[in-house]
Amino acid sequence: LRTIRPAGPPFLDLPANLFSAPDLTLADQYGHPADRALLLAEMLDAAGFEAEVILASSDTTSFEFFSQPQRDLPQLKFYSFPLVAVHHKGRTYYLNDGDQYDEPGVSALDRAPALTLRGKQFTVSVADEMRNSNRSEWIVCLDESGDARITVTNWFAGTRAGPFRKQYQEMLPEDRRRHYLDLINGISKSAQAVSDLVTETESYPPYRSYTVAARRYAAVDTGVLTLTIPEVA
Repeated sequence: LRTIRPAGPPFLDLPANLFSAPDLTLADQYGHPADRALLLAEMLDAAGFEAEVILASSDTTSFEFFSQPQRDLPQLKFYSFPLVAVHHKGRTYYLNDGDQYDEPGVSALDRAPALTLRGKQFTVSVADEMRNSNRSEWIVCLDESGDARITVTNWFAGTRAGPFRKQYQEMLPEDRRRHYLDLINGISKSAQAVSDLVTETESYPPYRSYTVAARRYAAVDTGVLTLTIPEVA
């Protein structure tokens, strides 16, 4: 749906008879979120997938004390996000709340209350590997003088993968050079690049990796090396 421009008033402010047919949304190349969801569901259905439009809430707190009263008696604005649930090979993928950079299957509305168009209530739930997480790995090689060779790798999962991909795929060469210098300086003022900045945006989860050398990275005191890792301290 990259070519379908988001436009129009909030769909909850419109009567149901003013929703656009999928063919019209495709021809006009714009529509509000519900129009886009209906078009996406229609396209997936035509491609042989089992897809349905659902309505999700923005309440992802998981505090039933606050959300249960609105589940028991739903308010007009409570279920305000139209998603497309695609059931495929025993898993459900939620679409229509991201862009082309997001991994299919992630959703910012994970754990949110939701409602099918038949009135069935449930909770949006994505696969564990599609939930938000960051993971970092530091490999630090020290010599007896405290000099270090450090390799840092960062992975970004869930809804954090999309912004990471967008950042690096759209970054200009000069901006990338300056960005790498900022990453290096974040490790140590004495650090210097040993490798290029490697960014893998096609895999999931996407990651970046780089290696630096830093003089006197660890303090030496009576034969004991002491160091602080910035991302851990």
